Order: sequence, then C-alpha cells, then structure tokens
Amino acid sequence: MSLKTLAASSNLEGANIADLYETFRRRVGEKRNAAVRAVRAFEAADNDLFYELVNAHVGDGAFDQALHDSFAAGEIDPALFHPLMYTLLEAASSAGVDGGRDTVVVTELFALPLTGTIEEVLETSSSLDVALGMARAFSATGYVAEGTRVLLSPTTIDPLAAASLRPAVARQLAHEFQDAFAAEYDALAAEHLFEVVQAPFEFLRPEGRSHLDESGTVTRLMIGATQRALSTTHATSADAFLFNMLDEVTPDEMLERSETFIETLCNVPGVTAAPYYPLPIARATSFAAIAALGNGLQAEAQLLGVQRPDRIFDEIVVTRAAAKVFAEGVIGSTLVGPCAVPEELVCRDEAWFVNHLSLYAEEMSQRDEMMISGLRRN
Repeated sequence: MSLKTLAASSNLEGANIADLYETFRRRVGEKRNAAVRAVRAFEAADNDLFYELVNAHVGDGAFDQALHDSFAAGEIDPALFHPLMYTLLEAASSAGVDGGRDTVVVTELFALPLTGTIEEVLETSSSLDVALGMARAFSATGYVAEGTRVLLSPTTIDPLAAASLRPAVARQLAHEFQDAFAAEYDALAAEHLFEVVQAPFEFLRPEGRSHLDESGTVTRLMIGATQRALSTTHATSADAFLFNMLDEVTPDEMLERSETFIETLCNVPGVTAAPYYPLPIARATSFAAIAALGNGLQAEAQLLGVQRPDRIFDEIVVTRAAAKVFAEGVIGSTLVGPCAVPEELVCRDEAWFVNHLSLYAEEMSQRDEMMISGLRRN
C-alpha cells in the first residue's frame, strides 16, 4: 500500500494518514518473519507448517505486503511466488462461522466469466433480477452440491484488476458475501454488495484504464459466492461445484449437468453475454487471457480465409516478451497473429492457462522468441 493509495481511500487529515501509514509499515516489518517462514514451508511442501501460518496470518494486509516486498526485492523466485499467491488467495477466499450441531457454515468466493461486447456484458451483469436468475441456475441444474446457496453481485470486474487481488481483500469480500447471505437479498442489499465488490477493484485497476476501454469482444468477471454447511465430524465434498464431486457424479452425469448448466445460464432472461463455468478468481483471469487470445486468433484466421471447419489451429506457439504473453497460430503454411495479453493475467495459474489454450490447437508449444520465418501471410 502506498501513501497515495491510503490517502485516496481515506477522509482523514494528511498527518493522520502519515501516522497510519507508518503504523502499517511497522506491522509489515513484524510480519516479515511469518512471511519468510510461509515461503520456505510452501517451497518444502511442509503443508502442516504452511497452513498453520496461513490460518494465523492470511487476510492481514501487512502479511500480504511483507510477501510482496520480498518479491519486489528479488528474494522470492516468481516461479514460486505466483503459485504461492494463488494458494493464499484460495485460502483467503473463504470465511466460516459456527453453524451449530457440529457444523460450520462456509462462504467461498468465485468468479463467473462473461464474454461479449462491453454493452452485452453490462446488460447481463447490472440487473439484480438477472443476477438472481443466474444464481438460481446453479442449484436448479445440480451444478452445486445439495444445500448450497449462491449469490452473484450485480457488477463485473476487469480481469486486469482481478489479477492484482491480494488475500486480505479476498477475505474481506468473503465476509461481505457472508453478511449478504445472512440478510434478505433485496435491491438495497444488492446495491451494497455492488459497492463493496466494485470499490477494492477500482484501486487495483491499472492507472488510466477505464472499465469501458476495450472494444470488440471482451471478458469481464462477475464475483459471486457459495455458502453451505459442512460437518465438522464427517467428511464432505471438498468443493461446492460439480467439477470436484468426482466421487458423487459419474463422468456422463458431470457432462450432462455441465451442458445443462451453461444452457440454463444462457436462457436466463436478460443474459446477452456468453457465460462460462465458475472459477477461482485467480484462475478466471487466465480464462480471460485465453478468451482474448483465442478470439483474436480466430478473427484473424477468418479474415485471412484460412479458418478450419473445427475452428482450431494446426499449432499454437506461445512466447513472452515485454511483460506480455504472445500467441501465434499456424494453419497449413499460414501464420496467424500474434495476439497478446498482459502477462499478469496468467502468471498466477500458468499451467492451467497453457493446458486450456492448447484446446485451440492440435499441437501446443512454447518458445523463447517469436515464430521463425518460413511461413507466409495471406
């Protein structure tokens, strides 16, 4: 947190802001040892120690900052830091309260990607009735475990802002959804949830970037949460969503429910953007990158007149340069692209990004440099 950011988020006098900032930096120093121990435990796969530290410190902004300071100073390898942050975000994206009778009521955040023009995305996401209709589709199609409740905030988030989400903010959002589940979710409650979801991401958005900046096909994220009661004495499903019910749902049932879920979402009155499956917020930013690259390459292939009937490529090559990820497609002897996305969209869940981008091609490869000559452009 910078002094400028603290000032922008506070109505306090400048002197008091400076005192708060100094206090915060002192707390960051006090959390430094815990941050170092957490990194070492994560690297050593010492899960007992790691989650002991996570349970004690995740959700504390000073702990977040201690980790980021170490990363900025070059003390944490990016190959370790980004998976660590993904794991911390997973832990921070849930909140639990005593449910009585040997149960705990757990609220967990997720992101629902929406793809379309910005007008389609805003039409879909800005209506309480649409948000409620989409939320009902989760249980109506059996896409969530029995007894799971779902809420969606009637707003969307820029994936670039979501890529900067820190665990302390995620934990606060989980608590806000927890409160929303406890109250009647009417228009006033939805407006409050809109504000508390939108506000932190406004600060996380790159400076000078507007929510309406992009033209053409865009991806935005609806932030939602599930809530369910879990037994403290008996094992239960590890996750609220269908994809983690492998012991309870056969592959054929999983496919049928998944297809029905998406079809039902698309048919909710007022849904004009294309919804995708719910994902962890950090993983949803990788999906946004895949959607941007896939749509960009497909659009150029169509323009060049080389698009295959199955809409995939013979090969996709991924390279990195200047804090961006580039994708180039090959169809026959024609080079398509490159298309680029900011690297921060994919760095927290890079393996998932590569694996799912590969669905667009028969062959997937990564190189240190852009495509070599020998291919032609139409």
